[in-house]
Amino acid sequence: MKKNLNTLHQEIYKVKPKDHYFSPGRINLIGEHTDYAGGYVLPIALSIGIYAAVSVRDDKVIAVYSDDFKDQGIHEIHIETLEPPTGNDYIDYIQGLLHKFKREQCPCTHGLNITLMSDLPKASGVSSSAALLVLIGYLLRDQFNLDLSPLKLARYARFVENHYLNLHSGIMDPFVIAHGKQDHAIYLNSERMTYETIPFKLTDHTLILMNTNKPRTLVDSDYNDRVYTVQQATRIFQNYRPIEALCDLSVSDFHQLKDRLGDAKTIQRIEHVIFENERTKQAKEALLDHDFTLFGDFMVQSHESLRYLYEVSCPELDYLVTENLRLGALGARMTGAGFGGTMIALYPNERLPKTFQPLIDGYLKAFNRRLEIFTATASDGVNKR
Repeated sequence: MKKNLNTLHQEIYKVKPKDHYFSPGRINLIGEHTDYAGGYVLPIALSIGIYAAVSVRDDKVIAVYSDDFKDQGIHEIHIETLEPPTGNDYIDYIQGLLHKFKREQCPCTHGLNITLMSDLPKASGVSSSAALLVLIGYLLRDQFNLDLSPLKLARYARFVENHYLNLHSGIMDPFVIAHGKQDHAIYLNSERMTYETIPFKLTDHTLILMNTNKPRTLVDSDYNDRVYTVQQATRIFQNYRPIEALCDLSVSDFHQLKDRLGDAKTIQRIEHVIFENERTKQAKEALLDHDFTLFGDFMVQSHESLRYLYEVSCPELDYLVTENLRLGALGARMTGAGFGGTMIALYPNERLPKTFQPLIDGYLKAFNRRLEIFTATASDGVNKR
């Protein structure tokens, strides 16, 4: 990848790159749709992600070229006269981050040439947008010697999605991308920003990631509607319990107060969030005990809850979960926001299929979509290479 990135950078800008960076994608092992409710999550950073090559300019222009968007050519962002969102997809994320840096008085004193390449599947639920934001934030921090912690980079990334792009996402994605650790999962309390690293080096097991190739854009989906439901429920419950976030509520409290929510749809959505938070706590203990069978059970329970209570799954994800369990997986579930994207399956090595070709063929026949399959391993977070 680095060789191809160097070649591309020189072709585009006629100069050799000075520095290289990498930002991973992420998958969440369990704890879905709890991060914007102040709950626990258990993600890992992946070994696949977005790569950047950088060279210095002597003007005030940030020039960006992405190999994933060749047809857009080179974007030039004038750092002294930043513009509002342009509708040019990925470049809005970068412009939003530059707005945030300017607002926080983190000066970008000269221009840069940036070339991007990625081996992440796009719009697949492995958080390519957060990977891009944290990558650019880390890159700017390094190039301009700015005093920004990994947590601050994660918060800047979330700010851009929430306030610049109107996507009401939580902190989990940028946090794990900024803090990822090889062979470890991140057990994060998304309200208090406290976390533990949990060993996740698989020797007798394999984690498989399957991309449905059913893209979804969160702004156009029902994602923001789910966030609004959580916010409304939190305000209602705060009239009866001294909680700061929805996931401060216990399972017992939920059972006592759920009728205060009114309609059945809201009750079932909030039931998912409360019980998913509790599952995540128990799943973390299962990992610490090396009880992968129990962990797999929690994965299945999580998917069923996301499917029937939170209603963020889809036929493609449900099909793949069912088929992986039939093939011998200990657990399988959708990961990410849902509505398409990606699922994961945990296999003991002795039950790992020698080939997934029958599943690939069956999926193509059922949905007329190509199935992409990866082995997922826990990687370090964003870094300079």
